[in-house]
Amino acid sequence: MDRRSFLQVTVPTSLGVASGIRIGTQAEPPTLWLIGNNHLKISLSRATKGGLSEFTDVGSGTNFIAQPSPLYHLSLFQKGKDVQELSSLDAESLRVEQSSVDHEEILTLTYGRHHALDITVVCSVRLEGDSPLSKWRISIKNNTSYGIRAIRYPVFQAPLILGETSKDDNFVTSRGELIVEPTGKILNYRGEVTALPGRTQYPGLAALQLQAYYDETAGLYMATHDGGGNVKHFGLRRTKEGLDVSIEHNYDEKPGLSFDLPYETALGVFHGDWYAAADLYKEWASKQYWCAKKTVDRYDLPTWLKEPRPTLLCECRGDYERCRGLSSSPPSDYPNGKIWPATKTLALSRKFASFFESPVVVWYSGWEKFGSNSGPVDTLPPLEGTESMKAVMQEISDGGNIPYMAVWGNKWTYKKREVGYDGWQRFQREGASLAVLNERGEITKGGDAESSAVTLCLGSEKTQQLFIDCFRDLMVLGAVALQLDQPNLAPICYSDQHGHPPGYGPWMGQRTTEFLRSVRETAKKRNRAGTLSFEGGYENWIQDVDFMLDRPYMPGYIPLLTYVYHEYIPFVSGDGPYGVTHPEEQLMQHATNFVYGHMGNVMLGLNVYDFEVNPNYPIFTFLKNIFQAARTYARDYLVFGRMLKPTHLEASKVAVAKWLPADKDVPDPPTVQLPRVMHSVWASQDDKIGYVLVNWSVEPEQVTLDLVRNKGIVKIISSSGNSPVPEREVATGKVSATVPPRSVALVEQS
Repeated sequence: MDRRSFLQVTVPTSLGVASGIRIGTQAEPPTLWLIGNNHLKISLSRATKGGLSEFTDVGSGTNFIAQPSPLYHLSLFQKGKDVQELSSLDAESLRVEQSSVDHEEILTLTYGRHHALDITVVCSVRLEGDSPLSKWRISIKNNTSYGIRAIRYPVFQAPLILGETSKDDNFVTSRGELIVEPTGKILNYRGEVTALPGRTQYPGLAALQLQAYYDETAGLYMATHDGGGNVKHFGLRRTKEGLDVSIEHNYDEKPGLSFDLPYETALGVFHGDWYAAADLYKEWASKQYWCAKKTVDRYDLPTWLKEPRPTLLCECRGDYERCRGLSSSPPSDYPNGKIWPATKTLALSRKFASFFESPVVVWYSGWEKFGSNSGPVDTLPPLEGTESMKAVMQEISDGGNIPYMAVWGNKWTYKKREVGYDGWQRFQREGASLAVLNERGEITKGGDAESSAVTLCLGSEKTQQLFIDCFRDLMVLGAVALQLDQPNLAPICYSDQHGHPPGYGPWMGQRTTEFLRSVRETAKKRNRAGTLSFEGGYENWIQDVDFMLDRPYMPGYIPLLTYVYHEYIPFVSGDGPYGVTHPEEQLMQHATNFVYGHMGNVMLGLNVYDFEVNPNYPIFTFLKNIFQAARTYARDYLVFGRMLKPTHLEASKVAVAKWLPADKDVPDPPTVQLPRVMHSVWASQDDKIGYVLVNWSVEPEQVTLDLVRNKGIVKIISSSGNSPVPEREVATGKVSATVPPRSVALVEQS
C-alpha cells in the first residue's frame, strides 16, 4: 500500500496530492488530485476545494464535466429559521489522502468546520483497477441544532452538448423517460411543449435509482446503489454552466444528527445506448432483496396472474378518454350506458372471455357513489346500490373471472364539483389530523377542475388503518384484485403527531412498505386469489405487491423497468395514450405492450371495442391472437422471461401522424415511422432465446431477423405449428420469416 496525505489548516494553506509528488518535496502544491484506470479518469480541483473538474471516458476522450463546481452542497433546516446552504467552498480546512490498495485507488477528503457552523464532512471516492464505475461515499458530523435536509453529492455539471452536436444526445430519467436533446424543449404525451422535468423522488415516482446521459460516442452512468430504500431525488436542470445532473440525498433531517450515508453513489462511463447503462445497473440490482424470487418461483402470486389473463377496463361513468388523460374538456360524471350498470359489465366480460377463450380480469371503474376520483370515505354505497353491484361481482367470480377495483391513492377527496359533493366538513373532523403537513405545518390542497383532495400521511397508523378498512370494504363488495391508483408513495411530512420524525428520513420508505404489506396480507387472508397492485413501477416494492401497472409504450418512455425487472414481477398496461393518430392506433399500442411482455389492459368503453357496431373489427382478431400466444407458446418468454436488448429486424414501416391536442393548429403534423412487425428478444429460465414477432397490420409481412448467435437449433413457432430453420441459414446469423396478419410468430433458439 502506498499512502500519502497532506493537511491544510486554513484555506490559503497548500493542498493535496498529485501523481509524482512525494512527501517532503518542495514542489508547488498541485492544482488537481487524480485517480484513473483504463476506463475512467477523475480529476478533483483545488480551486473548488475538491470539486469535479474532469470525469473523462478514456476510450473516447469525452469529458462529462462542463464546469468545475464544489464537491458537495448541503441544505440545512431548523424549524422557524431559513434554510442554510453550504458547500465545500465554505469549509475552513481540507485534508486530502490518497491510497492504493489491491488495485483500487482511493481519494479521501476531510473538510473542517463550515464558518460558524460546527459541521465537518468526509468524502471519499474509490476506483477499482478495471471498473468503469467509481464509488462515492460521504459522512457528516453535525454538532449544530440544524438537520441535514439535502445533500447534493457529488455536484455534477455536465455539458449542454455532448460532442459536436446535440442531435444524438439522450438523457434517461429514473422514471424511464428518454429525453432526446435534453437541452432543448420536449413534448409531453399530450404533444405540448414543456420544460425539462424536475427532480423525482425515490422511493416515490422514481422507478429505480438510475439516470444516464449519452450520445453515440460515450455515456455517463449515475446511480445510487442503495438497498435500504432511503430517500433521494434524481433529475436534471439547466444552468448557465451546463446541465446539473447531481443526485440529491435526503437521508434524515433530524436536528443535530451525524451520520454516514449508508450507501454508495456510482458514477461511471459506458458505450452504447440506454440498454448498456441498464446492464450496469442490473448487475447490482439483481442482488438486492427485491429480486429475492422470480415470478416463476413466487408462490405468493396466485395462479391466475401467471396464466396470464387479459384485463377489461370498464369505465362506467364519465368521458372514457379520462382513462388515458386525454379529455379536452371536464368529463361528465353521468353513467356510461355502454358499461353501467354492472350487469352490462357481466355480459361484456362473458362475451370477451368466450371470444378470447380465456378467463378475464374485469376492472370496474367509476362505481363510486360520487364518481372517480374519490375516497377513501363517501364512496359507498356504489352508484347503482350495494346489493346490485355485489351480486354482479359474485357472478363474475363464479364464472372464473377476477373482479378488479381501485382506491384512488392515499388522498382524501373532499370535493367533486360536477356532482355537487362537498365533504370538507367531514375532512376537517376526521381527515385533517391524518394529512401530510409541509415544513410550516400547513395542509396542502391539490386536485384539478374536477375534484379536490389532500394527501394523507402513510406514516400514520390511523391513515394505514383507514385504507386497510377501505380495501376490505371493496373485497366485501366482491373485489379480488385491488389497486392503489395514482399513489403518492412515501410522501414527505413534517407532522409530529403521526408517530414518525418530522421531515425526510428512512421512515418514509419503511412505513410505506409496512402499509403495502398490511393491505396485501388483509387481501390474501380473505381470498387466496387476492392481489394488490399500484399504478406505476417501483423497484423496492417488487416483492411486496403482486403486479404493477406500468406504461412504457407511452410517448417519451422506454421499457427501462421491464428490461431490468421483468422476470421478478408481472406488469399490466394498455390503457394509456400511445401518441399517434390512426384508425389502428389500438393495434399498434397493444402490439408494443405485448412485445414488452405486459398483460393487456383493454378499454372496453372505446368505440373500437364495440361488438354491437361491428363484431369483426380487426382489434378483436388481433387481441385474441396475442393473448393466446402469451398463454401458450410465448409464455416462457413474455411471462417468465428475462428481457434482452432487441436485435435488428428488417421490416416495412408506415408513417403515422403524432397525436396533437384538438386546439393545436398544425396543418402538417409531425410523423413517426412505425414497423408493421414489432419485436422483442427474451431469455427463458432454461436459457433458450425467444424472438417475439407481432404483425399488427392487415397484410402478411416478410421480415429478416438478426440472431443473438449463429448456432443452435432454431425453429419458428406460431398458433398453426412450428417449422425448423435450416442450419445453413442459422449459420448466417439471420433468419427470414413471414408473420401472418394480426398475428404472432416466435423464433426460438436453443
